[in-house]
Amino acid sequence: MEGVQDLVRRLLFVSEVPEADLGPLAGSPLSDTMRLVAEAAPEDEGADFIQEARSVIESKDFAEASEFVRKAVASYKTGREELHTQLREAVMTHGQMTGVQLTDDQMKVYIDIVRSVVEAVFAAREAAGMDRVWPVKRVAVKVDNPDALDAVQSFRKIIVNQAGAKELDLVPPGQTWRGLKLHLNLDSEAISKAYRTWSRKIEILLRSQDAWKIKQGLDKGEYHVGVEGQKVRIDPSMVWFTESVPDHVIEEPFDGGRVYVDTEMTEEIMAEGYARELVNIIRDVRGELKLKGDAWIETRIRASENLNRLLKKWKDFISHETNTQALRFVRENLTDGYVVECSLGTENFTISVKTTDGIAAA
Repeated sequence: MEGVQDLVRRLLFVSEVPEADLGPLAGSPLSDTMRLVAEAAPEDEGADFIQEARSVIESKDFAEASEFVRKAVASYKTGREELHTQLREAVMTHGQMTGVQLTDDQMKVYIDIVRSVVEAVFAAREAAGMDRVWPVKRVAVKVDNPDALDAVQSFRKIIVNQAGAKELDLVPPGQTWRGLKLHLNLDSEAISKAYRTWSRKIEILLRSQDAWKIKQGLDKGEYHVGVEGQKVRIDPSMVWFTESVPDHVIEEPFDGGRVYVDTEMTEEIMAEGYARELVNIIRDVRGELKLKGDAWIETRIRASENLNRLLKKWKDFISHETNTQALRFVRENLTDGYVVECSLGTENFTISVKTTDGIAAA
């Protein structure tokens, strides 16, 4: 097509030169997508997005593929902008409450630290294949310096909210997160040199005890075990510790520390995750039906007994978030209203939405 080569050249150019003149492509989903990929962190996030986008484009028609790109870009931009706004407001509020007047440079430092933490959590969640609407059991933030510790302590509520964490652990410089596996290693030669007669018994006793308890004692300056009625002091030279990350925990570094995201799926987490996913689906249906925000709907859900049990605990939340006047869990096939068949994880279910007067799009 005449002129297409120049347009494509401009589109590619924007990923390297942000101020490049895109002409009619400026502000288009395609140019925004190129910026999304170029700015993505970590580096492989952009590649993952491209792979997912390619599969959508190859399997869907142009309209659906374009809508996917639009929503992906909007979600990325909204998340960044929302985080920046929350951080700036929180920093200003913190300054007003403490009487500390922060300069623009100081504010930027706070914002950059917390943004780095949140984006590391996002990267860990994506590595685990978790959608951002799903909560996580626990997030730990280990920092390498006092400034980073002050930032995450001051704005922990923002981190919890953005990360979707049920619990947040802050680990100061030089300390170890208790969620890691701690392995005790013994120096048999050092033990034997100090307690030749009891060395074997001391090793057996130490291996039978909790490694964290031993480390805690040594960190305080001393640790003892009882052997044949005698109190035996364990010297730090006799032991050392190694750490490992549990299988259900994802570790992600950031500039100034690292985060650990516990991805264990408890029943509570699964119930909330499915409920939030369901809310998004129903909201999309409301959009398809072009319903106003205050329009009441009737929602019916046909799902497995297990999913029904989980979702019923969140019935009020789902109804409130979707403006549902009547939410019912049914066993019969759903044929009336706007019907959507969904699949989330190992669960398949069907949703029917209609306005309370019974009028719905076909």
